Amino acid sequence: MQQSQYPYSSRQRESGKDRLEDFDAFRDAYQRQYRPRRKGRRVDSQLSRLERFLVHWGTLPPSHDVLRYDELVDTLRHPIVREAIGLYLYWCEAKYQRPTINGARAAAVAFFLWFQEQSPASSRLDDVTRPVALAYGHYLHEQVQIGRFGLAHQRTLHSYIVSFLTSSSMSE
Repeated sequence: MQQSQYPYSSRQRESGKDRLEDFDAFRDAYQRQYRPRRKGRRVDSQLSRLERFLVHWGTLPPSHDVLRYDELVDTLRHPIVREAIGLYLYWCEAKYQRPTINGARAAAVAFFLWFQEQSPASSRLDDVTRPVALAYGHYLHEQVQIGRFGLAHQRTLHSYIVSFLTSSSMSE
């Protein structure tokens, strides 16, 4: 009898963690085998759908990613800004789902990385003035023009930053 090339095909595991590891192994093997055949070598979105069904049916345990906000904003120079972003993300956690929180975090970190590059001496949220916000809008527009961002991504980043700035100004 020929042995299968997939190490997970003959295993029957009892614990949910082992099943999740088996699915991760399956996903990796599937992507290695089928990704080169797909147009543009893109990831197969059907796998995400399959994983959601398996979680819904109870075959796989849900994966609970714990966001560690402190680690995610460590690239920012000023502690006041890091703390404000952390508080904003905790506020988002009560209101939004995980993908929205990830988008808000990415947008806030991207904005403040740009801001600390443009104004290295600025260390407070009240240093973000209307001219700074307009300059960031122009920066995003330039990124769309050179093809780095799509128009929808630009608008999403802009809306997250507006949300962050308005929520932080309300808490003062």
